[in-house]
Amino acid sequence: MDYIPLDESLINSDVCIRCGHCCKWTTPTAFGNDSRIEWMEAIVSDNPHVEIVPHNKIDDGRYPYELKVTCSQLDTSDGFFKCKMYKNRPKTCSEYNCFAWSNKLKRRPEAFHKQQKAIKEVHGIDVEYQNEMKPDPYIDRIKAKII
Repeated sequence: MDYIPLDESLINSDVCIRCGHCCKWTTPTAFGNDSRIEWMEAIVSDNPHVEIVPHNKIDDGRYPYELKVTCSQLDTSDGFFKCKMYKNRPKTCSEYNCFAWSNKLKRRPEAFHKQQKAIKEVHGIDVEYQNEMKPDPYIDRIKAKII
């Protein structure tokens, strides 16, 4: 089956402020013991832009976790995701289109449910990803670290 591209024109600033997913970044899964988790919490606990996302302890006593980092310029005070430096934001941000990136990689966009909801609110249409789902590229790496 040929890849069916997503309509990149659906992603505009009205959609973006309802999603905000690209203004956040999550590290690849790392592993730590009790003392490493305690250390990480001490480092990031006072930083409102960094959050430790822990997972259940695995059999060998390690904890898988990720760090979720939110852009310090992201303002969510009114329930939307607005950039405090929108007019002067980095080129990476101004040129980014999650559907264009998805089409380039031929993968469903991350947080697609957020984009679907935002597109429905802004454009009044339902959008579906019509292609075969590909496995997460990190799954094999995570499994290799656990086993």
